[in-house]
Amino acid sequence: MKHPAMRRESMPHAYSRKKLRILETYALTDGQWTVTGLYQDQEDVSAAPFEAVTIVLNDLWTNS
Repeated sequence: MKHPAMRRESMPHAYSRKKLRILETYALTDGQWTVTGLYQDQEDVSAAPFEAVTIVLNDLWTNS
């Protein structure tokens, strides 16, 4: 993941998609990344800053 570059550019949110079918969400607070969510398998996710959108994780895994 590109956390150092994202921190340098002050991007407040980051996402990680792994081969293990896990989505981790992060927030940049006071220069430090903190995990804000951990989702897996076939969960439906609404995570910052896109809370208005539901991401169906199974769609991500089957289209990769």
